[in-house]
Amino acid sequence: MAAATAIGDVLGPRAAVTQQLLEITAGSASLKINAGKAETQDLRVKGPAIAVGAMGSYRFKDSAINALLAIQTRMFENLPIGDIPVVRDFLKQHEGFLKALGVDKELSKYGIRLPQAQQGQSSAPTPHNVPPVTVMFTLKGPIQGPQLLPVLESSLDKSAVERLKKLSEL
Repeated sequence: MAAATAIGDVLGPRAAVTQQLLEITAGSASLKINAGKAETQDLRVKGPAIAVGAMGSYRFKDSAINALLAIQTRMFENLPIGDIPVVRDFLKQHEGFLKALGVDKELSKYGIRLPQAQQGQSSAPTPHNVPPVTVMFTLKGPIQGPQLLPVLESSLDKSAVERLKKLSEL
């Protein structure tokens, strides 16, 4: 439930698309429960438009979660990953730098547009034939309101990245 809530928070208020993205058709995990803590290294939740992989733990005593998530989804035209609040804020904050380096043109190939480039576009989402995109996050804190932060792959252990990518394959 917390993962679904976190995904909904990340994706923002696009209700129809969020509902489609949160449609779950399968899930699995192996859990180790010891000393008041549940741990998993292979949580996988999958739906037609999204796959989530996670590794982490949950402490029963204080209802705290500490997890690393990978979310993979296909892009929608006019609903680029740039509409995700965390990503949108990052793009807005570093827009000039990204344009100066020409990164904005590369990002647009994957449906990621800088906030200024998105003005005047229709908001009706339609499937777009681009490769799926994987984003990684940490999810930490009390289960009632955990902190969700994006994580760069380069900051993680390579084996953890490989495992998360495999778990979150569409």
